[in-house]
Amino acid sequence: MAHHHLRKDKTCLNCGAIVEDRYCSHCGQENTEPRESFGHLIGHFLEDVTHYDSQLFKTIKYLIFRPGFLTREYYAGKRASYLNPIRLYIFISAVFFLVMFSEKKEENEANSAKTTTHEVEQFSQHLADSLRGKINKGHLSVKDSVSNKLYAELAARLDTTAMKDTSESVTINFGGGNLIFRMHEAQYFSVHEYDSIQNKLPAAKKDDKISRYIVKKAIGLRHEQKNGGDIVVKQNIAHNIPKIMFVLLPLFALFLGLFYSKKKYFYTQHVIFSLHFHSFVFIFMLIMGLVPLMVQVDSLRTVEIILGVTLLGIFIYLIAALYGAYRENFWRSILKALAISMLYLFTIVFSLCALVVVSFMLI
Repeated sequence: MAHHHLRKDKTCLNCGAIVEDRYCSHCGQENTEPRESFGHLIGHFLEDVTHYDSQLFKTIKYLIFRPGFLTREYYAGKRASYLNPIRLYIFISAVFFLVMFSEKKEENEANSAKTTTHEVEQFSQHLADSLRGKINKGHLSVKDSVSNKLYAELAARLDTTAMKDTSESVTINFGGGNLIFRMHEAQYFSVHEYDSIQNKLPAAKKDDKISRYIVKKAIGLRHEQKNGGDIVVKQNIAHNIPKIMFVLLPLFALFLGLFYSKKKYFYTQHVIFSLHFHSFVFIFMLIMGLVPLMVQVDSLRTVEIILGVTLLGIFIYLIAALYGAYRENFWRSILKALAISMLYLFTIVFSLCALVVVSFMLI
């Protein structure tokens, strides 16, 4: 691309410093004429994009195939040739969450389940009322008496208002960035009735505080949805998981600091490793998440295998990355990877449980 002509005035237009050559030694801006043609604007744009692309592809190549190399290069001060770790993490995580949380299949299934249940109940009630309308009154023959008894029996079985379902359940699914709570509660008509029954029970048979909270929440939701005893509620958590990851990421760096000398490594160095490691994790999980789209997954066993391969692959990469970045004994790297993984897995499980609890409380 042809460069602009240099300005005769050696005063930088950006910061006011004296420019000895083409670029200002104070702020780095090129000391050229401020007027630009449309062609130059396009040229600058293409130059920036291709430079970013070359950095991105080069960085991802080393990130995947040379674990720990980028972190070691960053420690050594070689940073201009690779994408900044924070920019790399933000870009990859944004792609990951965009792809993984764009699936709406589970959401549609939840809506379909809710609608179907409601329609079945309406049809059953309508059929029960029709059967009652066929019952003959007055002086009846033997045939009419038998018919009436049959109609009444069928109507009683189909009448949703007369049913007394004593089962209670809560299931939780995740899909499309949503937590999907499916609850079934048809035993109590109101919270007042539930409290009244609980107060009459002996202490040993009363529900605990958590069970009481869940049942009362289910009763309230059942009245809101007016859908019999089946309740389906979705809570969107797609926007919360990236925030949680931004908290977990420095925690992972803190775990690294527990196993590597504070005299030799700074906390910020562990943060750089954490950024690179999580960037790889998102890439690998994205690849493994696309496997069901390429091969037919028709059993729980297949899903378990995919999950197992994903976790094993991440663990192996962690060992290689620790060995490559910190240059310690290989067997020591394995032991440290195992200990760090256990700590981090516990933290992730605790965070997800807290997210589920908070999401349920906010319903």
